[in-house]
Amino acid sequence: TQAANAALWRPYDLQPPFAAKYPDSGRELSDGVLTVAGFSDGRTVGWYHVSPVVTFDLGRTTALSRLRLHAQGGGQAAVHFPATVDIAIAAEDGLWQPLPPRLRPLEFVVPADASPARHIGWAECDLAGSRARQLRLRFDSPQAGWTMLSEIEVIDTNGANLAPAITYALQPIPSSE
Repeated sequence: TQAANAALWRPYDLQPPFAAKYPDSGRELSDGVLTVAGFSDGRTVGWYHVSPVVTFDLGRTTALSRLRLHAQGGGQAAVHFPATVDIAIAAEDGLWQPLPPRLRPLEFVVPADASPARHIGWAECDLAGSRARQLRLRFDSPQAGWTMLSEIEVIDTNGANLAPAITYALQPIPSSE
């Protein structure tokens, strides 16, 4: 019998921190501060040409309602909205179970008057009926370029956004210069 890895998907710190062009201090994706101008205002976390994974530790098994994602896309400066998000959940035992695809393609709602440089919007995924201790999100885009996330909200069945009070880990760390 193999022992469970207690460090799997747990947050950690690197000392000294890795230099990143669009870094994350461990709170940018859940601080409630949305990007207005896109990557230029420093309110996004970015990865170049990879499929980033964000894993939330909810602290206890929780009934979930939905997931809300705020991001930049549109193609300007090679910044694209994620096309899909693969969602997996884990209970207290730490065993991951993928959820069936919820939205394919992932559709971001952008204001009609948005300029190409400001294609910024929200997408939502229904999580009703899911109970999780941990939530893992893998973002993917079929186009080469940047994935720029601004905010992630994890909504419970009471309508509360859990993200500001919980920790998350990123894999890989945001792209470097």
